[in-house]
Amino acid sequence: MEKQNSNKEEETSPENDADFLANYKNILKAYIEQKVELAKLTVVEKIAVLGGIFFSSFLIVFFALLFFMFLSAMAGLLLGVWLNSMIIGFAMVAAFYLLITIILIVCRKSIEKPVVNLLIKLIFNDTK
Repeated sequence: MEKQNSNKEEETSPENDADFLANYKNILKAYIEQKVELAKLTVVEKIAVLGGIFFSSFLIVFFALLFFMFLSAMAGLLLGVWLNSMIIGFAMVAAFYLLITIILIVCRKSIEKPVVNLLIKLIFNDTK
């Protein structure tokens, strides 16, 4: 019986408590360091994905703008030949773009919301 009492005393001795706390502190410190590292890697991954999306989108928009620029010049020249006035032909193309601009300004809120939602979805959802 005395042997059992001495074992209980050893288990709850201050030395064991200090060892337990030191070990727990080291485990907690390692856990926090791993969580911070995971957060850094997650941020880097999301930045890389968004960077790739923005770069590919930039290239698509750039070449689409070139296409529409040449298409607009062609339409202006064609309308100018048909109407026997280059000024009127290019003015009609400019008026078309002015109309598109006004429509986009009026509908701006309905265009912004889906874009913002897409960006939020890309940032906060898993990319796997």
